[in-house]
Amino acid sequence: MKLISDACRLIIPCGGLYLVAQSGLPFVQSTLVYALLGLAANCIYLGVIWYSVAPVRQRVLA
Repeated sequence: MKLISDACRLIIPCGGLYLVAQSGLPFVQSTLVYALLGLAANCIYLGVIWYSVAPVRQRVLA
């Protein structure tokens, strides 16, 4: 699960930057899109990690 979130953390901003470059937006706007997609990717990462370490999902050490 963490591997998927790590991949999203890399692919979402870089893929968005590629798509913005293809659409022809200026540098400032493409940087803003990259930053917003990076923020979204980090929020997804935080959500996956938070979900993974919830006390309900922890194993009891015997």
